Amino acid sequence: PVDATVYAPHHSVVADSAVMPRQTANTNTPCATLAQVDTLQLSISITEVEPDTIAAGDAVKIEFVSISAATYEGTIAAISGIASLSDNSTQYAVTIDFTPDALVRLGMS
Repeated sequence: PVDATVYAPHHSVVADSAVMPRQTANTNTPCATLAQVDTLQLSISITEVEPDTIAAGDAVKIEFVSISAATYEGTIAAISGIASLSDNSTQYAVTIDFTPDALVRLGMS
């Protein structure tokens, strides 16, 4: 076996690994899935009353329950024009772009 270093074209983390250390992989077999972490997207839902109060391009503040001392700046990237029903409430999906720091991990709430 040959040890090798893999370089990504962007700042990323290993999101999934299909090959264990010292395991031989076949040609054209993906060995890992990389997730770019320079800029992340946060998906939230808002009620049907709120879409008129926000717009794409608006600045927002983001707080994570598990990171008590940090507030992040984000920008609304998109607001869905199609509603969904959740818990008997009409909701719209909102996508927010933000730049994380080392405390933010993929999949956090």
